Amino acid sequence: MIDNQTSKKKVLLIESSPRAGCSKKISEDLFSKLSEQNVEVQIIYLKDEEIHLCSGCCVCLFQSCKKCPHTNDSAQKILDRMLWADGIIFISPVYSLQVPAILKNLFDRLAYVFHRPRLFGKTCLPILVQGVYGGDKVAKYINEVMEFWGMKTVKGISITGNVYSPSKIDEKIALDVKKSYLCLKKLNIEGIIEIIPSYTSIFISYDIFKHDFETLKKFLIKNINLE
Repeated sequence: MIDNQTSKKKVLLIESSPRAGCSKKISEDLFSKLSEQNVEVQIIYLKDEEIHLCSGCCVCLFQSCKKCPHTNDSAQKILDRMLWADGIIFISPVYSLQVPAILKNLFDRLAYVFHRPRLFGKTCLPILVQGVYGGDKVAKYINEVMEFWGMKTVKGISITGNVYSPSKIDEKIALDVKKSYLCLKKLNIEGIIEIIPSYTSIFISYDIFKHDFETLKKFLIKNINLE
């Protein structure tokens, strides 16, 4: 359990646009607002990270993530930052009714976390930038992934922006960022509630866990208080 009297809360912004547009501006505005609070904030711009394409070999699932053929990229570093944070905000555009390829590839590269969840006690907030439509469904998708990974989730918000001329909608973005900032209160920044996974979730994942006993042991000790 985190000591709310002495610890700054930590929030990670993951911005997944392949270009510097509306998503980047929203990320910067949120970073600025959060930095004014008693919060430690970091931003990851996925377009600046090297994340190799998942090859679908399933080695991370049935043997160990350490045996993945793509260990020399940023995927594990990003997961480490997610483990560091108390709250994670995904800021993402909507492309073809889904997340951009760079975010989907990150989820694919970290697919073993579906079977060895480790983000308990953390909260996810998705913020989607849509041209006209689709943001709410994509927010549900991101939240579903994060729930499998162990997180609590907040419904999030969809921001409608002009994909051709973002400079003309600065005022609208500013108003929508204010709405997003209200959602941040649901990140439980004032206190983190510890969540203990059910035994069912452990048994579902046992066939995967048994190939990585040390991870299973740490998981049980940390989350079930099994000595």
